[in-house]
Amino acid sequence: MDDAAPVAPPEWLSVAEAADLSGYHPQHVRALVRDECVAARRFGRRAWQIERASLLRYVEARRAAGRKRGPRPTAD
Repeated sequence: MDDAAPVAPPEWLSVAEAADLSGYHPQHVRALVRDECVAARRFGRRAWQIERASLLRYVEARRAAGRKRGPRPTAD
């Protein structure tokens, strides 16, 4: 018998849920998906589902690098 703990399936979030969890704007979450910064899959024709663990890893890595959440300030 194998004593390895079973691996839980990934938890998927909508773009709105991912935005609420991360503090990012939904458009920024979509950009992260496009840039393959977070794991995601297409659900239906237009909707995306973002893997929760991947998003949390991304947010934590940005915080560890000293980056604040949200869009970058624009230079005037």
